[in-house]
Amino acid sequence: MVVMVTGGSGLVGQGVKANIDREANAAETWIFLTSKDGDLRDKEQTRAIFEKHKPTHVIHLAARVGGLFSNMKYRVEFWRENVAINDNVLHLSHEYAAARRSRCKRHGAKKQFLATAAAAALAERPPREPPQAVQAGAAF
Repeated sequence: MVVMVTGGSGLVGQGVKANIDREANAAETWIFLTSKDGDLRDKEQTRAIFEKHKPTHVIHLAARVGGLFSNMKYRVEFWRENVAINDNVLHLSHEYAAARRSRCKRHGAKKQFLATAAAAALAERPPREPPQAVQAGAAF
């Protein structure tokens, strides 16, 4: 089994990695991608990643995110880039017939990771506005 994790250097990706490192299984190969592995906004670079690793399972945690002010200033840009990332990763997961696909959505949906909520829970003083209002562009 080859499990490919996008967003491997992010908050949730590092949490998954720490857990996998503690509970290593010789029958599993885990690949934690970072932006250095390729640009997931680009379909051909994403295809090259899938071709190289040939994952049987994909955990999709990658997203274009920024700080509070970047998220507010570049909402449309973040949204467009995140839609492209999600489209490429999910389409190629299907095309390469990865047995299981899971994606991280920044807000909402039941049984999905909530990276923004995790970050806010760790913060000493979370912002007054709810995360979905300030990070709408990163929510997709």
